[in-house]
Formats: sequence, structure tokens, C-alpha cells
Amino acid sequence: MYYTNSIPSPFSSHSLQAPVQCTVYWLRCLSPEGTCDQALRYSGLEHSLFFWSKHIAAGDEIGWDFINRVIASKMSFSAFCADMTRVYKSTNVLSASFMHKSTFVSWFFVWCGRMDIDFLSEIDPWCGYNPKYVAGDGTHISISFRRLSILPVERADSGEVKVPAHKRYNRVFLPYRDEVDDGCVRNAREHLKNNAKSYLSPGELDEATKVAADQNVLAACKDFLRLFLSGDMPADLQQASADFVLFLTSDAAVTTLLPPRYHANILAAANSILEGGQLEFNFSTFCPELGRVMGEAVRNQHGRCFASFLSYLLDFMQGIHPGDEEAAPPNPAPGTYNPESGVADYFTQHGNIVRNLPAYRIKSDSRNHDDEPSEDERCTKKFGRVSLGGWSYMFLWFCPLHGHCYGFHIMQGAEGRKDQFASLYRYMEEPPKEVFYDFACSLSEYCLNRESAFFGNTRMWHDIFHGVTHRCGRNVKSGTVTTGTVEPDIASPCARYLWSGPGHVETVESGNNTDFPW
Repeated sequence: MYYTNSIPSPFSSHSLQAPVQCTVYWLRCLSPEGTCDQALRYSGLEHSLFFWSKHIAAGDEIGWDFINRVIASKMSFSAFCADMTRVYKSTNVLSASFMHKSTFVSWFFVWCGRMDIDFLSEIDPWCGYNPKYVAGDGTHISISFRRLSILPVERADSGEVKVPAHKRYNRVFLPYRDEVDDGCVRNAREHLKNNAKSYLSPGELDEATKVAADQNVLAACKDFLRLFLSGDMPADLQQASADFVLFLTSDAAVTTLLPPRYHANILAAANSILEGGQLEFNFSTFCPELGRVMGEAVRNQHGRCFASFLSYLLDFMQGIHPGDEEAAPPNPAPGTYNPESGVADYFTQHGNIVRNLPAYRIKSDSRNHDDEPSEDERCTKKFGRVSLGGWSYMFLWFCPLHGHCYGFHIMQGAEGRKDQFASLYRYMEEPPKEVFYDFACSLSEYCLNRESAFFGNTRMWHDIFHGVTHRCGRNVKSGTVTTGTVEPDIASPCARYLWSGPGHVETVESGNNTDFPW
């Protein structure tokens, strides 16, 4: 038996039509013995209300209406709040406004967090398991280390030790060679880069470039480079060639520009041009720069010269990692799916670990790179100083096309390249084709140094939001790709905005905010 508490609890309830001022009372137990002190609080569940605080609630229809509008028109939080206020005022000009944007943002994420969705079974119906496109980011979850007992995802558990044979400067267009002084190679790379940036040439190769070219660039490609450096090209071809050469002079691997999965198409196109045929493959779907320079070369009667250059590039890329050890085949370990351990990745239907992680011996004095890139491409990442504060972070993977969460792991230390590498390698049966991350330039180097055979066909991109702050080459800037992959502007911000945790919506710098859930 219960009686009504005499102290009322007022709150504002927001619906699709109008805000409603409500008053509820607690029910206390009316026990004959008078010893029971139990009270029943009003939860709102029976009326489909969700409380953000004891004074503010909104119906479930508010959350679902916002989701439908985001899907239909990519509506922002502030636009939704303004439209709801308009609806309220159109019904009653004296009506109170809809809740403030910051309040609605917090309500929405808490409401989402209470849905108790099992992402392992509620899989993305379009991309399914083993997704080809993934985007990831880390976020603060405000859990003290002292309350955590987790196994770091990056901890080696196979007993195997690997010493990589190749590093950054073995994979670039002009690699270091034993028979050539490193300074000559750097000068040659810098010479090409400067000419590509200026779209003009001094006319003759300088002595340093001659030495490097004689040793590093075979006859199959010297004709094209000499033609480019001489400036003796039609203007459109000169500009298109400069765009393409600028990619090749980056410190990134050549395969970041021309992934091996497209090599058969590139070879077929080069052979077709050499034999006097026509282009039948649209290279702009994966490399707009290659598509432009190839089209201009054919149009300006320089197709055979550029086709020979492409043949050299393909031979060079195939010789970078001929003896690389293949990644261990997927071998799911039953019973290793355990979200309570702090790791839960849903790339497979079972969620178990599919590979054990070796220990990698790579000597480096840098926190950001295994090999330091050139000065003008040296990017840094501001790691969260979580260990000093004693609070943990969570790293999450998403489908950048549909926003589906593909799992998470809790980090006891600062977010780093180890988190993305270890989670993808241990839990994905097949590597993704495209990865979006805010430090993709260094992540690409990290992955290729450790498991080049596994990640050899994976391209890694900065999302547009983070890419503008990076100094690295254009090979990892997703804004350069216009068609054929994924929408680059919804990659890492999807993780940063949409999943920053119940009650903790992250505010980002540079004038950006949490106004867009997508």
C-alpha cells in the first residue's frame, strides 16, 4: 500500500506539439508496521517519456523525429531546436520555446545511450560484417583508472617477434639505395617537388638530380621526367603532370597513391596505350590525378611516354615488398568476445579475436613516427594526457557511410597508432579498403612497417576536418578524392560528434561545434 508524497516534483515535458508543465508525486509505502521507507519515483516509461534531469523530459517521439530528419536532410541540432520552437509558437504564440540546443544535444545522446542496442547482432544492413570502409576516433569517457580492469588491445599475445625489413624510405618513389648517397636522393626528391609546386622547370637537371636519376629512375621513366622538368609540355599536360608528380615526391608510400588492387587496371591501360589502343578504365574513381594526366597525355600525343612511366612505377611497386611475410590467416578463438574486458569489436558475426598479435621490434626516437619524414611533411598529433588525469578514453570504429558502430576498446593510456592497428589486425578477417582517421599519415606508416602484406591494399585518409591542419603530402587528404570511394566529409567527425558519450558531448576547436550529429 502506498500513499502520495505531499512534496510535488515539477518538470517540463516536450512533445511534438507543445511543451507541457507537469507535476508528479512520489509514492511512499504505507506499511502497517511503519518501518518501510521505500519510495516509487516516476520514471516516465509508461508514458514514453525520457528524463534528462529531474526537471526536463521529452517524449520518445522527439528523438525519433530528429533521427528521421537527420537521415532525410542532415538537419543540425540547432536547426531542429529552432524548428520545434517555430511549431510551438505557431500553435500558441505565448508558448515556451523548445529546449536549448546544448540541453537537447545532451538529452539526445543520453536517450540514445539508454537504448541498449547490441551492435554485434544489429549489424549495418548495407555494409554487413567485414566492412570495406571504416572510420575511427577516440573520446573521453570519464571513468577512473582505479575502476577499470582491462587488457590493453595492443598487448602482444602470440609469442612471436617480428623485425620489419622495410620502412618509410624503402617505399617512396625515390628510395634510398646503398650505391647512392642519401643526400643526392633527397636533393632529387626535393628538386621534383619544387618543380611540381611551381609548374615550371629550370630547364636542365641539376647535378644532384642527375646522380639520383641515373641510379634510381630507370630509362622507362626518365623520358617523362625529363620532359616534365624541361617544361616542354602543353600547359594542360604540364599542370596535370605536376599534380601527379607532387604525389610521387611525398614521403608516403607510392602504394598510397596507386593501391595494388588497381595495378591490373593500370597495367592494362598502359599496354593499351603502348599498342595504340584507347583508355577504357576511369582512373578518376580512385585517383583523379592519374586520370587527368593520363587523359591529357593521350590527348597531347604523349601517351606512350607516360605509359612507359606507368610501367616503371608498377614494376617498382611490385618490387617493394616481394618477401613480406603474409599475415596469419583468420583463426577465431572461441570465447574471446567479452565486452566486460574493455574490448568489443563487431567486425565479424562472432566478435572473437581472429589473430594473435606479435611483438614488433622497431627502434624509433619519435612518438609520432617510426621514421621522421622530411621537415615540410612532419605532422604531429596532440595526444590526450589521460594518464596524468587518471581518466580513461574509448576508441570506436564506425561505418562512415551509414554511421553504424563496429565496436570499441577502452584505452588506459593516450590514444595512438597502436590502437587502430591492433584492433583492425586482431579482429578483422579481411583488411578494409579505406580507413579514415585524424592521424592517417602516421598510421599508414605504422601499419605498413608492421604488417605490410595485410595493409598493403588499404588506403588511409584524413577526414576533411582534420586534414586542413596537416602538413603531410596530399596522398592522405580525403578531399582529393571526389568519386568512387566514400563521402570523406563524414568520416572521423562521425565518431567525434555522434559518439562522444552520454552526457559528455565534445566541443571541438577552430569554430566547429557539435551542431551536426552526422
